[in-house]
Amino acid sequence: MLEDSEDDAELELQAIRHAGFDCEMRRVDSRASFQAALDEGPWDLVLADYNLPSFTGLDALLLVRARDPVLPFILISGTLGEDRAIESLKAGASDYLIKDSLVRLVPAIRRALGEHQERLQHLATQRALEESEERYRGIVEDQTELIVRCDRQHAIRFANQAFGRWHGRQVASLIGMPLLDFVDEVDRGSVTGALDSLSAGSPIVECECRASSDFDDQPRWQQWTFRGFFDRSGRLVQIQGVGRDITERVSMLNTVQRMQQRLRQLSWRFLGIIEGERRNLSRELHDEIGQILTGIRFNLEALARQVTDAKAQERIRDSIESTQLVLQRVRHVSHNLRPVQLDDLGLIAAVRLHLDRQASIGAFRPHFSARALEGRLAPEVETTCFRIAQESLTNVLRHSGAKNVWIELEQNDDALLLSIRDDGRGFDPRAEGAGLGGESLGLLGMEERLALLGGTLQVRSAPGAGTDVLARIPLRETVPVEND
Repeated sequence: MLEDSEDDAELELQAIRHAGFDCEMRRVDSRASFQAALDEGPWDLVLADYNLPSFTGLDALLLVRARDPVLPFILISGTLGEDRAIESLKAGASDYLIKDSLVRLVPAIRRALGEHQERLQHLATQRALEESEERYRGIVEDQTELIVRCDRQHAIRFANQAFGRWHGRQVASLIGMPLLDFVDEVDRGSVTGALDSLSAGSPIVECECRASSDFDDQPRWQQWTFRGFFDRSGRLVQIQGVGRDITERVSMLNTVQRMQQRLRQLSWRFLGIIEGERRNLSRELHDEIGQILTGIRFNLEALARQVTDAKAQERIRDSIESTQLVLQRVRHVSHNLRPVQLDDLGLIAAVRLHLDRQASIGAFRPHFSARALEGRLAPEVETTCFRIAQESLTNVLRHSGAKNVWIELEQNDDALLLSIRDDGRGFDPRAEGAGLGGESLGLLGMEERLALLGGTLQVRSAPGAGTDVLARIPLRETVPVEND
């Protein structure tokens, strides 16, 4: 804990222990002692006062991030302006709190620790995936080839020692045996079809199959390249096969697929955490803070009617206007975090309302249409669709200078189509970093969300010709998220 006040540190520690945490805390109050404490780690969490005499919480955050990019770090300050708060979050702070409102301390700690565990699992899964892929490459490169030759009836006429060892047979005992005897019954039909497809015009075929052996109860996998040899009349004379054991590769592929599935599940969980926090904060701003500000405004209006002094009335009117501005700002922030209409009324209402709001800010003419949408869609589909529309409209305000913006929603048999089109200045998608093109984080965020749903994103634009963002989301079963 980076804190120069023993009393504040004790209050925070009591709140943490009262919540049931069995914690060991070390308080420091200078750069030197903070660095020394970091050297003595590891630590699960850093709580830091923002304002210290010669060392700020942001300085401490930068020191921590240089060592550990994911260690939970929560800033606590008596006064922390919006600009500093944003700067701290961009620098990697997990959260920031006001000392006078420590009721959020324990929830913030729980959330930060929970997200930290998710990140660690995510990193561990990625490392395991990379290690499995390295093993996979090594297996493929080090394979011992199996070689066999058959006549046109698929009877073995030659087999090398590797083929014999693989099947636990002496090579001499293999001669005359049907090649299909060494193929699992499940795949004999497909292997027969591959062999029968050989022709003088197409003499090479590849296939994968499960192979049976006398010493292994479980079928193992082989990959075969068969080549047919034909006489001058085009008649098949001989078949040569070169095979590789791909059992471990298949197992690795299955492992990779499971890990990729797990990564998708973790990604959904991350998005769910983010959207849940947005939803909670949005409702808190809208329902609680908004109601308090509305009550203050009503009280001021009532007071204005009772006061007769002109100067006092003028000050009250100024206060009413200031309160109204703050209330509007709170509602705007609440809507941008997550509009209540998205949860309560659905995608169409939320997108239409957001389009109208942005149109009033950007002074463009909004056009909206929704065709063939039947009832509510899956929550993850609605959220993804709304976030794409939100990001696209933000780019319209920042870069486009459009006079008209069209949003179209359409549902067909198997997909939801979302189009956001404007008549603004447009850009060259091939130019790096231009508008939505290049390495735009906004575009990457849209693509990542869509990829989790198996969707696609197209951005079409040209200088002076506006921009068209088209998202396609398949309406099928999405990635399940396991419950812990």
